[in-house]
Amino acid sequence: GPDPKLSLRPVARELSTHLWGEVPFVPDCVGPQAQAAVARLQPGKVLLLENVRFHPEEEKNDPEFARQLASHGEMFVNDA
Repeated sequence: GPDPKLSLRPVARELSTHLWGEVPFVPDCVGPQAQAAVARLQPGKVLLLENVRFHPEEEKNDPEFARQLASHGEMFVNDA
């Protein structure tokens, strides 16, 4: 399974202390749980999805994976 050391969960907690309130964390970056969280997100709020590196499609430059990520919103931050 995913390596907990690479999870972005701690980043969400830290962002919450620096931004305008809680930054919800979703333990996946695609799929129904991520889609539902994005749909509930209010304008001006921030949501952090789990690290894309836990999906093999990320390194394969999979177009369907890219489409799923792009469907979430206007901004994607990639810190490599």
